[in-house]
Amino acid sequence: MTKPGTGRRRPSSRKLILTYHSLDSTGSVISVDPAAFRRQMEFLAASSTPVVALEDLPRVPSGIALTFDDAFLNFYEHAAPVLAALRIPATVFVVSGYCGKRNDWPSQPASGIPLLNLMSWSQIREIQRAGITIGAHTVTHPRLSRIPFESAAAEVFRCREEIQQQTGAPVRTFCYPYGDLTAKVRECVAQHFRVACGTALSGLHP
Repeated sequence: MTKPGTGRRRPSSRKLILTYHSLDSTGSVISVDPAAFRRQMEFLAASSTPVVALEDLPRVPSGIALTFDDAFLNFYEHAAPVLAALRIPATVFVVSGYCGKRNDWPSQPASGIPLLNLMSWSQIREIQRAGITIGAHTVTHPRLSRIPFESAAAEVFRCREEIQQQTGAPVRTFCYPYGDLTAKVRECVAQHFRVACGTALSGLHP
């Protein structure tokens, strides 16, 4: 797992994905303080490097894309207003089976990660209407290499279908939980999504 706010860089390119999880003051490995986040976004807005939607990153010569894994409620509270004010695009990756709940999925480490509230479907629809892209992050946040392929494929497909049903919009981006995948899982994701990424991966997939 990389430090929040650090990136998934494409080798030999000027493209960077800045990856965030939670905006809170706990100081955990997944957390960025909301005030620090605002300063980072103000810096990006004043930068000469364009900030683009994740789906557009493969098509531009240089750029930065912002992603937020897990759809924490504090994105709605802290990030969404800042991004709207600065007109910065972003993608939020949703764990579809946990919307409106907490991040206590079975694969969650026993310590080091705070248990936090996640956005409800109504809040996800609201940020989508405000211009945030909604991506898929599986149904239950498993390590996809550690479950049978049929179960992994269902996690990928069902998540996309549930988000599309709830939002009425196509879902074209996917994030592998923990950056964990197999060759067969990658092939499955490539069948359903245009762009995929993961915290521990370099570059964009498929």
